[in-house]
Amino acid sequence: MINRSNCLQIMLGSVIIFFLVGCSTKDKTKNLTDSIRVALRKKGCDANSVSIEYVDENCSVNARVVDGGIQICNKFFNYEFRDQVSFIWHEVFHLNNDKPSGKSSLLLEDPVYIGNVPVDIIDYINNVVNADLEDYSKQIAYNRMISLSEIRDSVYYENEIAAYQQEINTIKDVSSQYDAERKFMLWKHTASLDIAKKYLRK
Repeated sequence: MINRSNCLQIMLGSVIIFFLVGCSTKDKTKNLTDSIRVALRKKGCDANSVSIEYVDENCSVNARVVDGGIQICNKFFNYEFRDQVSFIWHEVFHLNNDKPSGKSSLLLEDPVYIGNVPVDIIDYINNVVNADLEDYSKQIAYNRMISLSEIRDSVYYENEIAAYQQEINTIKDVSSQYDAERKFMLWKHTASLDIAKKYLRK
């Protein structure tokens, strides 16, 4: 009989590999988050008292803050361990530093496009857009990444900007893939804040 509480894990480079047939996602998550907590302590971040749980949903983010704890989404497991450490650091920062923001959002009749996109952001988007897509579909995907179809409270963007800035400045050891992604997110939230201020003044 398999002991589901004893998942075997080893580090292979910067990726944690789990063994043991029948090891549940809950057990994998517990082992993984224990390792992440240790890594965070070495970086001066104590996450021992923070609830970190896996949620079996196709949410659009890697991890998120919900009801004072952190939820890990399916996308979380597509990244290297060092990136996962950075994700949790980011969410702990939100828990400790976020200013209260409104939960409502303004749905736009037509998307608002962000202008003056920097070259490095264009390169990142082109790398993300699936190379197998037809040119028309690539353009649609590109446009979605440089536009807003809804606008959140200004404080929401301020919280995200602060979290990404501090994460980038503090957690240097991440994959080049995630480093480009978080710089894209910082750029988009910064541009979104400017757009939100204009709309919310109307």
